[in-house]
Amino acid sequence: MAMLRQARRDGRADLLRMLVSARRPADLYYADELPGDGVRIVWTRSAPPDDPRGAGRMTVEDLAPLVRAEQDVYVCGSSAFADAATDRLREAGVPDGVIRVERFGPSG
Repeated sequence: MAMLRQARRDGRADLLRMLVSARRPADLYYADELPGDGVRIVWTRSAPPDDPRGAGRMTVEDLAPLVRAEQDVYVCGSSAFADAATDRLREAGVPDGVIRVERFGPSG
């Protein structure tokens, strides 16, 4: 979110493209700030009635329009999400060398 805020503040939101995955609208962090150019929201369990995509897991078709050849791609999320996103990015033709992954979750 910090990168998106900074890009928008600098008038350079065109430099950042983001896919956000949430189970349902009530689960979306920063719901008031996220929508806008370059941001795609994917609902996995329940989508708003006006969402043309509907609910479902992230697909290659969701990611492909957001990635550019040889640009770094950052993935941040749970291990399961990070693995799924990385798999979809590879399927979209993104080389491993530009995929940067940060996993978070329970420690212990």
